Order: sequence, then structure tokens, then C-alpha cells
Amino acid sequence: MKKRGFGFKNAFCGICHAVRCERNFRVHIVAVLTVIYFGCVFGITKTQWAILALVMGAVPAAELVNTAIEAVVDRLAPEKCVQARIAKDCAAGAVLVLAVFAVIIAGIVFSERAGWVRVWEYIKENYIYLIVFAILSVIFVFAKGER
Repeated sequence: MKKRGFGFKNAFCGICHAVRCERNFRVHIVAVLTVIYFGCVFGITKTQWAILALVMGAVPAAELVNTAIEAVVDRLAPEKCVQARIAKDCAAGAVLVLAVFAVIIAGIVFSERAGWVRVWEYIKENYIYLIVFAILSVIFVFAKGER
């Protein structure tokens, strides 16, 4: 029983490391929070939530895998080498491909004009919350983490 809890602890430590040390991971977290916010205001359907949940989980997960690959490659090949660069670039490319398609999916889900009218009305009434969210997001993303 103890081993299962230890696995969860390790997983949470990995996530915490990414939040502390990986700016791109923090960018993905802000993007997820933004999509959740707009999804609530927009009033999307359960099916749309399910689709967005898949990509909102997949992109940060891919970033975690990318971070793991970079850490292993840096440990095994501390000197410059072509294969190490290819491994790291391909892992980063995989995250980019997934993120681009996540944006396309979000664009499709949020393409309804009536939903954007609701969002605009909400923004006009609650702009101060958005300003605070934007400031906190910038601070969160650009905070210096430990390496």
C-alpha cells in the first residue's frame, strides 16, 4: 500500500518541479485556466468540455514528458552532440504540434458568435477581474524558478 502512495508523491513532485522550473509549463497552466474561464462564461456543452479537457490535459502532460527527456539527455550527454539535440528538439516539437492543435480545437469550440457576445458583456461588467488575472498570470509565468 505504501508503494502506491509513494508513486503519487513522485508524480506530484514532478509536477511541482515543472511549475517551479519550467516557464513553458507555467504558460500551459495559464492557458488551461484561461480556457476554463472562457468555457464557464461561454456556456459550452458537456461534449465540448470533454474535448477541451482532453487537450487541456494532454498539452501539460506532453510538456512534462519533454522536461523529462531534456533532463535525461542533459545527464547522459552533457557535451554537445547531434543526437542529443535531435532528441530534445523532437520532444519540444511534439509539444508544439499538440499545442497548435489544442488552439485549433479551442478555436472550433469557441467559434460561436452568440457565446462571444456573452463573453464581451461579461468582460465589460467584470474587467477588473480580468486585469488582476492578467497581472497574476504574467507574474506566475515569468517568476524565476530554481534549477
